[in-house]
Amino acid sequence: MPIIDLNNGWKAFSEAVSSTMENGIDDFLKNNINADLFIVTGEAGVGKSSFVKSITLEDVYIGSTLESGTTTTSLVPAIIGDKRCLFLDMPGFNTRDFDDWDIFVRLMTGLSVVRQYVQFRGVFYVDAMLDNRVSDSATKVLNWLANFCGESYMPNVTIVTTHWSGLDPDGVQEKLALVDRWTESDLFRPFLSNGAQIYHHGLDMRHGKYTALHKDNSAVRRGMLAAEMIAARYHDPTTLQLKIYTEIANGASLDTTSAGRWLRHGTASGTAQGFPETRSAPSSNGSLARSNQQGRREERAQASESWGSQVASVLREAKPWIQLLSTAASFYMSPSPVSVLRLLGQGLPGVVEVEFCDDPPNWFESVDAHGVDFDFDGLDLNDVVFD
Repeated sequence: MPIIDLNNGWKAFSEAVSSTMENGIDDFLKNNINADLFIVTGEAGVGKSSFVKSITLEDVYIGSTLESGTTTTSLVPAIIGDKRCLFLDMPGFNTRDFDDWDIFVRLMTGLSVVRQYVQFRGVFYVDAMLDNRVSDSATKVLNWLANFCGESYMPNVTIVTTHWSGLDPDGVQEKLALVDRWTESDLFRPFLSNGAQIYHHGLDMRHGKYTALHKDNSAVRRGMLAAEMIAARYHDPTTLQLKIYTEIANGASLDTTSAGRWLRHGTASGTAQGFPETRSAPSSNGSLARSNQQGRREERAQASESWGSQVASVLREAKPWIQLLSTAASFYMSPSPVSVLRLLGQGLPGVVEVEFCDDPPNWFESVDAHGVDFDFDGLDLNDVVFD
């Protein structure tokens, strides 16, 4: 079975996706996206979408959304400082509408499609932190996220606290103490001890004290502070890689990544149910090494088969993500950007609102409404291993 490295593997994947588009659309996206991608994750109902809307403006958010309610998938463009930004706002974990595994697969589908047009820049974990202790559902998401990101990626992770609106000064202090209890727990240690930072969305530091900003009356100020945080924290390029990116590069399928194992089995260990540990008789160092090599070959073969089928599924789901990317591209290429400073008369330098193009290009002219036909030109996806 031929081995294709990660870049060549994604090149083959990208060419398969591009083959479904009208001529020039792939170049259109490459020339007009070139954005920093931010993943926004957390439980359902904690304020993920409100956080994104406050930065990108309500109308832009709505125009960048495929569905409604808790099943919303949004890829929302913004220009912050001198940076093009895309916010990938996924359905929340622990919802009735989606199994958590389905949300994970949808996230990876989106990352697979948009990868060639963006730079993976950061992750926002959003949490209201309302309970007296870290909830069971938050525990699950945090463990998954730690395995998804990995320790080395934590400098690119921001923990966003929400639901400050309406609190009086005493209420702010009480919730800050609650946030301290949460973030001092073992669950947050892998994040904060490795470079993740906390941002309180809806608090304004004035005269050395935090003041709660009302979500409606102070919406402009809330959005500008959030944009200012992003401009300062994520201005410089990064070379850090998500752990899951590296794992797939080493031949893992979604099921066998640390994040995938956690969602499936509640553990990132290779000994989880369905992923038996490869054992070797300790008769000699040579036999142990041969057995380990055989085990790795078997794991890679299984990963190849599983990932091949998953990539095929990703390709079938590519169309809506290309639609979202094209919406973002039309946003970025607008001939008449309007400065938020001029629009609002105050605030943060360099943050702009851009109008959408009237006639974004028509892709997928020959695509059936119920699916996408891909011509792989003889490519067997089971022969593609991300190495």
